[in-house]
Amino acid sequence: MRLTLPRPVEIDFDEALRYLRSKNEPSLLADVSTAAAVLQPLLKPAAAAVCFELERSGGSLFCGGIELPGASIARHFESCDRCIALGVTIGFEVDRLIAALGHTDPYRALLTDACASSAIEDLADMATIAARDVFCPDAPITLRFSPGYGDLPLELQPKLLEMIDARRMLGLTVSKSMLLSPIKSVTAFIGINSNGCGGDNIIRHDCKNCFMNKSCPYKGR
Repeated sequence: MRLTLPRPVEIDFDEALRYLRSKNEPSLLADVSTAAAVLQPLLKPAAAAVCFELERSGGSLFCGGIELPGASIARHFESCDRCIALGVTIGFEVDRLIAALGHTDPYRALLTDACASSAIEDLADMATIAARDVFCPDAPITLRFSPGYGDLPLELQPKLLEMIDARRMLGLTVSKSMLLSPIKSVTAFIGINSNGCGGDNIIRHDCKNCFMNKSCPYKGR
């Protein structure tokens, strides 16, 4: 189902600078602000989600009849009995702008890409809460877990898109090389603990349990 978004997508300048791996310098911040102003009117945010029971059989985990292989997601969902499949995108116009700038102004393309990354992250966060409010307003949920993270295969992407009917709902597709189109899109699974309580709770996992805890550039920020 399509999700109703409560507000416009926002671009966090500090987040964009983090994607640029840069410090908050006045001149750079001004350029990021300019890039964001050009990008903002082109954003076409859309989000869709579906909810399934989680099933466990023979040591394997299944969501909507689709196996979710790997130890990482099994650990992530260890306290969950349901699962939300989520997809979000900010549209093709963003891809076109970044591609055009890549030919004419690589510096602006880099800034715009960072702003777009901030925008899609904000949309994903907003859609996660919107999906929770629809499917499980009184139950805790996990953080998002996307194909390609940990040992959850990226090759699961087409099945995830089918689960949410992403082509029809969002115009979102995936290539044979597993690249999403539009590029600035996110898909993910979110676990639900129906036996928990506290509607705003997120089931969080410490950085020390993440497979990237020694190499993550954002750790501790």
